[in-house]
Amino acid sequence: TFWNMLQHYQKLTDISLETTLVSMDKQQPVTLEYLLTNVLDLTSPFTNKNIVKRILKQLISLLKNNEENKSNVSSEDKKQQITALEMMLDDMDLLEEVLIQPRWTIVDLMQSFPILAASISFQQWIETVLPRLPPRYYSISSSPLVNTKSQELTIAFSIVDYNVISNNDTEQQQ
Repeated sequence: TFWNMLQHYQKLTDISLETTLVSMDKQQPVTLEYLLTNVLDLTSPFTNKNIVKRILKQLISLLKNNEENKSNVSSEDKKQQITALEMMLDDMDLLEEVLIQPRWTIVDLMQSFPILAASISFQQWIETVLPRLPPRYYSISSSPLVNTKSQELTIAFSIVDYNVISNNDTEQQQ
């Protein structure tokens, strides 16, 4: 799992969930714990082929550019795993069959390809690979404790204010 990967990195470096500060996108540094629980998405299944392709491209590029192998994964295993990732990248049907239909997550990918944790630094994972949590546009809540004789459902929507470009290239408030 991702936590096994984190433990692997903790052995190689001084990473600590509570004290390691990480800066993403030139923002104020936050703890690794905050980043993993509030910013990065480790549990959403792969559903969008374009996003999966982007992640695979990033992983393959990092694997090929990182010559240093700090694990006991042989160079032959590394080549085989890179080849398997490249095959999925090149064959959309295979990508669909292996990653999208079974609803794999980034953690599943890490588990199935041990070279990923062995060859890519934790900072590289955070900066370039791990997807961000998508915004939540609504919340649904209910409780049987409010009224035991009826079912209640509460839905809260956020109003999102943003600028859009119209056909004549002028900004309009939505």
